[in-house]
Amino acid sequence: MAVLVYATHGHISFPFEGSAGLTRGTVRVEFTGLPDLFRVGEVMPGTVSLRTAGMTALMEYLPDRETQNLVVVTLHSGSAGTFQQLGAAVVEPQCKFKRSPYDWVCSRRRREHGEEVGHAFLPGKMSVFIDPHPGMRWEAASSSGGADIYAAVVVLTPEDIPLTIVTSGYRGRSDWKVHIIAPSGVVECTSYSEYVAKHTPAEIL
Repeated sequence: MAVLVYATHGHISFPFEGSAGLTRGTVRVEFTGLPDLFRVGEVMPGTVSLRTAGMTALMEYLPDRETQNLVVVTLHSGSAGTFQQLGAAVVEPQCKFKRSPYDWVCSRRRREHGEEVGHAFLPGKMSVFIDPHPGMRWEAASSSGGADIYAAVVVLTPEDIPLTIVTSGYRGRSDWKVHIIAPSGVVECTSYSEYVAKHTPAEIL
């Protein structure tokens, strides 16, 4: 039974609120009942109640409720880093037909391509393809140019696959990071290239 508030970078305070521009929607997360010694990034015993409406989430910390789940509240704010995606990751070969790993013109799975004309996979070119995590309960985003405001609530059961978050440097140009949160509450952050190398199938020479 645990709650983890995870900020991808920078200082986060509550209520969490932000917008990427005057014409963009405002993402808001209000969290009540937090203990005085609460710190972002630390796992707390207990669980939360969640009420949502559009891009607003109202949460109450319940320290005395027992559950085996890990509630992950993900927060991302500011233009210092670009939020890319959150979900369940699979490292797969990159198709040279695509302009980027997230180009929807191309199918996302190699098995869906088959021998389709115009598609060829580049050996050694691997990408982190991300599908929605089964534990997703709520998410909201506001973005414009290089500024990103993002928040999500995901519930991880002990049997779930880890939650994977991908962020990058300003406007996606550099310093790509992969954040992995296990159902146990263990958090790992590594570079995009190191993550891909670690999860790429070994080649027998």
